Amino acid sequence: MRRAAAVVYSSDKYKHRGEFGELLLHAVVRQLFGSEPAVSKLFYKDSSNDTVKGFDAVHVVPNGSDLELWLGEVKFYPDAARAIRDVVGELRSHTGADYLRGEFALIVNKLDPAWPFTDALKRLLDPNTSLDQVFSCVRVPVL
Repeated sequence: MRRAAAVVYSSDKYKHRGEFGELLLHAVVRQLFGSEPAVSKLFYKDSSNDTVKGFDAVHVVPNGSDLELWLGEVKFYPDAARAIRDVVGELRSHTGADYLRGEFALIVNKLDPAWPFTDALKRLLDPNTSLDQVFSCVRVPVL
């Protein structure tokens, strides 16, 4: 978290960027739901002013022998109505089958092989796994 915050705050543009909200969502989901981050978008930033596309949080929560996949979105705006409008639009585009399959491929490519949930998450996000099965265990936290 400390390194991620250093990346966010190394630019004067942080006040108009989403990383602060992403860090907050990450902390909330970890603390309240005991999630494990699968992929950290901030880890893949290669410049202070670049944005990383896709879901704002990709976490898992073990649920018995299954995994819940937590795909979070953040719109950290002073205008709540605008935040709601924008996040609804993002959720609509992010839950399309083509978008999801592309996003899942990107997530799987970034998983740490040593992470204990890698194999289970790869099976869940496999192109041959029905999206109905994937969505039976998806949670979408929105901040």
